[in-house]
Amino acid sequence: MTGILAALFLGEPYGWLEASSAALCMVGAALVSKPYILFGDSDGTPGEKTPTHDGQHEEINHSTTTLATCIVFLSAITASFTYTIVRKVGTKSHFLTLAVSTGYMMCFVSFPAVLFGIQDFVMPTSYKDYLLLLSVGFVAFIYQCLANLGVQLAPAGPATLMCMNDIVFAFIFGICFFDEYPDVLSVLGALLIMTMTSIVAVNKWKKN
Repeated sequence: MTGILAALFLGEPYGWLEASSAALCMVGAALVSKPYILFGDSDGTPGEKTPTHDGQHEEINHSTTTLATCIVFLSAITASFTYTIVRKVGTKSHFLTLAVSTGYMMCFVSFPAVLFGIQDFVMPTSYKDYLLLLSVGFVAFIYQCLANLGVQLAPAGPATLMCMNDIVFAFIFGICFFDEYPDVLSVLGALLIMTMTSIVAVNKWKKN
């Protein structure tokens, strides 16, 4: 989506390789998320479990998984506009300025979300909770800085296509930290994403 928006509004080249790679990455993402509209009642992997807050494991609720997938898809659309705007701003603004402005906006938007009860507000109850929340903020800030810098320096389409590799790393971290093991289709989807993004990266490297 970012590549298409960048081509429409910024005039950036968007060739057949980028377009086909993006399409195959979406196929890979579908294999990972297994949306109900494509996979029916078997959209989730039999026996797949996710950790709960008390350290136990429970079977995944696939209706919740479908809702979560739709929410993340919506975030991908908004992220596409974000990266296109960042690319438009370019190096006229420091990447830290862009990251901090994102943080400011998140603060303003989060208050109505709490007030209108989009999700139940729960106060942290231990130092571990605070440490985890601070860790989320720190890592997200580093991600925002690197993503903005990357989009400033490279065409928006190929730059954001690299972000699809977060699915691969999510699997690795899920196995290492949460004892979450993906099924065969999910592994194939992740490998497809990694392969196509690598092809685009090598192609860009050869051109430069």
